[in-house]
Amino acid sequence: MAPMRSKFNKLGLATTKPGSILKKYIPIRTNQWDENRPGFLEADTVAHCGTSVGGMFVYTVNVVDLAIGWRLLMNFFLPSTKLVEKYRDRSRIIKRYDRPQTPYQRILKSKAIPRKSKQELEQLFKTLNPFDIQQTVQRKIMDFLNQTTPIQQEIQLRKTA
Repeated sequence: MAPMRSKFNKLGLATTKPGSILKKYIPIRTNQWDENRPGFLEADTVAHCGTSVGGMFVYTVNVVDLAIGWRLLMNFFLPSTKLVEKYRDRSRIIKRYDRPQTPYQRILKSKAIPRKSKQELEQLFKTLNPFDIQQTVQRKIMDFLNQTTPIQQEIQLRKTA
C-alpha cells in the first residue's frame, strides 16, 4: 500500500482517540489471551468517510476471532494465512505463515469447538452458494445506493416548489 499512499499523498483518518484517561481507572488484563483457542476477539471501529469526516458517513464495527480469523462474510470462502513464527536473524525479521485456510476450515480443526457446533456449521456450509451470495450482496448495495436520503428528498422538493 505504501506506493499507492505516496502516489495520492493522502492519509487515513482516525476518528477515535486513545483511551489514556480511561486506562488509569479501568483495569485491563492483557496476559489472559490465548490466541490459539477460539473465542478471543479483537474489535475495532472503522469510519467509512473518505478524506473528510464532514457530512454523512458510516461507522462499522470489525470483530475478528484471533484464533480462526472468523469475520462476517469471509468465514466460509476467503482463505487467509496466520503468522506461525516470527524471529530476528541479525538485522532481518523472519516471519513464517501457515498454509491458507478459511476460518471455516480452521474452526472444523479446532479441538475447542464442540462436535455439535461443527455439525451445524457443516450443514450451513452445504446450503451456501458463493455466486448467489455475491449476487445478493451486489443487489443490496445497488438498492442502498439508489435510495434517496431525507435530505435529498427535501432538496428535490424545494427545487420543484
